Amino acid sequence: MSDQHLYRTTGQPSRLVRVCVWGLGVLRRVRRPATAEDWIGAVFIALLAVSVTLQVLATLVQTLLAVWWTLPSLLAVGGGGAWAWGWSRGVRARAAARRLQLLSYTLEEIDAMTPTGFEEAVRKLMIRDGITSQRVGGSNDRAADVIGRHAPTGLKVVVQCKHTTTGAKVPPKVIYEVNGTAGPAHGADVAVVVTNGGFSVKARQCAREFRMALIDRDTLELWAGQGASVVDLLALGSVRGRRYRLRHRNPDRVA
Repeated sequence: MSDQHLYRTTGQPSRLVRVCVWGLGVLRRVRRPATAEDWIGAVFIALLAVSVTLQVLATLVQTLLAVWWTLPSLLAVGGGGAWAWGWSRGVRARAAARRLQLLSYTLEEIDAMTPTGFEEAVRKLMIRDGITSQRVGGSNDRAADVIGRHAPTGLKVVVQCKHTTTGAKVPPKVIYEVNGTAGPAHGADVAVVVTNGGFSVKARQCAREFRMALIDRDTLELWAGQGASVVDLLALGSVRGRRYRLRHRNPDRVA
C-alpha cells in the first residue's frame, strides 16, 4: 500500500513527510558558528566531508572502469527487469478491467445497501476474484458473515461485514469477537473484517496483533470500484500474506 494510501486510511503523515519534518527539525537545531574557532571547525568539517565524498566517487569510478565489461550485462538485466515490471503491470491492469466488467460497485451503491445486501455484495466480489464463497450471516453466525475457500492455496477465508450509514469506525470489540471464533469455530486460515466505514486506532492495533486483515472504505473502493482482486489485497499464496495468517489457526492445518 502506498504512503499516500496509508495517510488516507490512518490519518497519520506519510513516511516521506515524517522524514522531511525530521530533517527540518535537525537543520533548525544546527547552531550558527559564533566565534572564529567555531567557524574554523565548521570549515574543517565541511572540507573533510567534501574530501571523503570525492574519495568515494573516485573509488566508484575506478571500480566501474575495472569491471566495465559487466556494464552491458547490468544494463541488459535492468532493461529486462523494467520490461517485466511493465508487462506485469499491464497484465494486472487487464485483469482488473475484466473483473470490473464482471462485477463492480461504487461506494454510493454500497452505502445505500442494507447490511444483508452488503454481505451479498462481498460474497459476489469474492466469487468474482476466484474464491468460492457462501453467505452464512444471521443471528447465530458466530462473527462470520461470508466464508470462502481459495482453491489454488486451499486457504479458508472468513469475513465479518460491518455496514454503516454514518461512517462509523469499527471498534476493537469486533476484532476480539472475530479472533475468538474465526479459527476455533470456523476453521479459518485468514480472517477479514470489511466495512464501508473505518477502524479505530485500537482496532487496527488488535488486528495487527492477531494477524487479521482489515478492509476499510478506501480499500473497499479499490476492491469493489476499481477492480483490485481480494486475492492480491490479502496476498493469498505469497510470502507477504503470512502477516494475515491467524494466530488461532485451523487445527487441521500445519502452522
